Amino acid sequence: MQTIIAAFIALSPWLIKQFKIIYLQLSNYYSMGPYSVMFIRITASFLYFFIPAGLIGGSFILLFKLYARNLSMLGRQTSVIIGWFITGLAAGIIVYNFVLIRFFGIFYTSLLLAIIVIMISLTMFALFLIDKQKQGILHKFGLKVRPHSDEYVITAIGKWKKRLLRFLLLSSFSMTSFIILWKRILTEFSDDKTIYFSTVLLFVFLLSLASGNFLITPFIDKFRRKFTAIAVIQLIIGITAFSALGIFINIFPAFARLNEYVSWLSLLLKESGLFLAVMFIPFCFTGCLIPLYVKTYAEDIKTIGHKTGLIFLLIALGICAAFYITSFILIPILGIYKTYLLLILFHLGIGIFIFFRYRRIKSTVRIGSFLISAAIFIIFILLFNEKKISVLRDKNIKSGFLEKGIEG
Repeated sequence: MQTIIAAFIALSPWLIKQFKIIYLQLSNYYSMGPYSVMFIRITASFLYFFIPAGLIGGSFILLFKLYARNLSMLGRQTSVIIGWFITGLAAGIIVYNFVLIRFFGIFYTSLLLAIIVIMISLTMFALFLIDKQKQGILHKFGLKVRPHSDEYVITAIGKWKKRLLRFLLLSSFSMTSFIILWKRILTEFSDDKTIYFSTVLLFVFLLSLASGNFLITPFIDKFRRKFTAIAVIQLIIGITAFSALGIFINIFPAFARLNEYVSWLSLLLKESGLFLAVMFIPFCFTGCLIPLYVKTYAEDIKTIGHKTGLIFLLIALGICAAFYITSFILIPILGIYKTYLLLILFHLGIGIFIFFRYRRIKSTVRIGSFLISAAIFIIFILLFNEKKISVLRDKNIKSGFLEKGIEG
């Protein structure tokens, strides 16, 4: 898989040129409207990325299968491998946009990346051949091979299995929708509209997710009541996401005054700090959810590859659905603020549903969680309403007064 990915990366500049030639020929022969152009671009993009993205997803599942070899430590193993995978994504985005493209250009960067992936592939083959001749060689590389364990843990059974997968799909949809909304909010209020702005925003988002995975690592296998933990984290995500919006509304005017006479790099660093301040806590807790779902859904080590693949498939479907449903339907119809409220209700609803329907949770905990969540939600709506965002938006228009703002 890694070898094929490397070949694809090396050929990518040539492949992009071929796609461009085909696209231009189609536009010359046929009179395409905006919807036809959009359909062709989506189809071409899907065909182009299907092979490398599919292989990356498949190789990640195989790596996970190799690494997760003991159910009693499944939560820790899941959070570690996901944490490092997301950290690699975050580092790659920063290095690619700020360093590689600037100094090497697209063609030579593609060759460099292809060489790196080939080296990974050759290292894997070498480890396989060495280990085949001499068992136990992996110990020298710090890779401890644990015996297979069919030890059972507290898992989701019956209808709660299906519910857990639905919660996961909804959570991934909501998580991606939040980043879409925050990109729109922060782009509107930011003075920097370049690709570097989007890069930093995505980096902060991924860094927060990775931090959540690493922070939960020491505790995840010790949780006895995993459904309670999932419910509590969902409530925390909903409450902190609303808090982040409230914090942003209140601190941005002072932040904008500080940035009137700063250099581009200073502005980028300061805005990164602002992004981190408002996004870190909700997305950090979101990162804690994935290993919890894996730990709760798994039954035995033999089917962990299949079950993990299903979990990550649902996460991918939720992400894809968010890009289209949130961008093309929810924001144009409801606007940013009401869409934000709807996503918060998703998280609060999942948490309250688990508290009320999962029988092992005490009645006092159920009632208390519902009352606290409802009270906090009502307080935030009263304090940070849509009117406050509109006033802040009007003040941010430096060239004049905005008569009417239309979402979409």
